[in-house]
Amino acid sequence: ALALTDDDRPLLFESLKTTLLGISLVLAISLVVGLIHQRMPITEEMLARTHPYITDLIVGLAGGAAGAYAMASPRVSAGLVGVAIATALVPPLVTCGLTLARGSFELALGAFELFLTNLVAIQFATSVVLWFKGYRGFEEGTWVTLVRRHALTLSIMAVLSAVLALNFFQAVRTQIFESEVRSQLTRFER
Repeated sequence: ALALTDDDRPLLFESLKTTLLGISLVLAISLVVGLIHQRMPITEEMLARTHPYITDLIVGLAGGAAGAYAMASPRVSAGLVGVAIATALVPPLVTCGLTLARGSFELALGAFELFLTNLVAIQFATSVVLWFKGYRGFEEGTWVTLVRRHALTLSIMAVLSAVLALNFFQAVRTQIFESEVRSQLTRFER
């Protein structure tokens, strides 16, 4: 986020390498653990991370903004911000690896979708907060500059928003259908 906002390409490439290494390590470790413990049941907590909705994107944006504000504030420990961000990123990634080890590709994809949603939302919200805090590189930044530097992020967020909104509406439709079926069954039982 800082590299994009500050237009620092060496920092951007270094942070991308670090991020990809972290993602690879978490996925590899969780995949190995999943292969070793094939009988481990998929818990409700894991299942909750396999069906992301548009609300998850909103929470990710809010969390990223709060984390960036806290990071830029001298009174809050940067370690606290790191822990908050890790709790948004690591659990869905671990769930992805564990479900992948079981061959549950649809669940793994959903968990990775949640991870990607959180990652992109945190990065973008952090960038916007840092922008408002004055981190703009060597030039005096404009909104056009902000949008240009984050074009890829905005594109990914647009696609994710559409997919997550569709997930949400399908879940609502399913809940309404199930509620109507239960209501009809209850009437027939009387």
